[in-house]
Amino acid sequence: NWLCSDLVENNQKLGEYALTEDFHAAVNRGWLSTSSIPSGYVSYDTFAERQLEVDAELQNILESNVAFSDPYVAHCQKLVKDYYDMWLDWDARNAAGVEPLREIITPLMNVHSLEEMTAYLSDPDTTIRALPLSSTFTAANLNDADSIAVYISPPSLVFQDPKYYSSLDRNSWKYQPRYIYAAGYMLERLGYSENERDRILKDSYTFECEMASAMMTTEEHNAEDSTIRCNNPLTFAQLQEEQGNFPLTGMLEGAGLAGSKVFILQEPES
Repeated sequence: NWLCSDLVENNQKLGEYALTEDFHAAVNRGWLSTSSIPSGYVSYDTFAERQLEVDAELQNILESNVAFSDPYVAHCQKLVKDYYDMWLDWDARNAAGVEPLREIITPLMNVHSLEEMTAYLSDPDTTIRALPLSSTFTAANLNDADSIAVYISPPSLVFQDPKYYSSLDRNSWKYQPRYIYAAGYMLERLGYSENERDRILKDSYTFECEMASAMMTTEEHNAEDSTIRCNNPLTFAQLQEEQGNFPLTGMLEGAGLAGSKVFILQEPES
């Protein structure tokens, strides 16, 4: 009987499979039998194994005092090293407390109209520091490999796959304990009461449900025609015509991306 050789508990049950019987098990039996999932991981493979090795190498470089003769490389090294040291400076982070977060939350909570939300999302400082209502990145243009395009897609969701939202009820926002604990804890630290905390979390979940209803599911993204469906190139002027009341071009301007010649909408219906 066939056994899934990816499961740790099946390692000892695997026989001496021939290549034609279970190629994966036959080729990887040695690694599967001698490797274990590290603490904190839910899965593990050779890619994750190599990533841990690379992380260790990077950490050694960051903590070393190696000097580079090239001024530009030395400058980049200092920037990364300073950021790394700042990230690990728990004394400074504890001293700052939640105040840096309050500087981000307060302007958002002061938004009370669509016009104010448009201004908020279009502000360069907000675009960098806060989560926008769309995700943007630059990559090779699907229609011209010699040029770069700006890709525009919907934001990420707490439940990740939009399909989940079609089968969840109005109280499902409570079913993400880690998210609720982390977000709720920070809201309480900022001075919000339990009722205010729950209202904010519930409203954000309701808004996610509305977004999810127009987003492509994971299954649709993995379909054969996914690349074609997600390749919708437009100019900045065309985006302005298509966006309606959604401040897409304002967010692009705030992020410094408005100068691109091509913008590829990956999910135009959302």
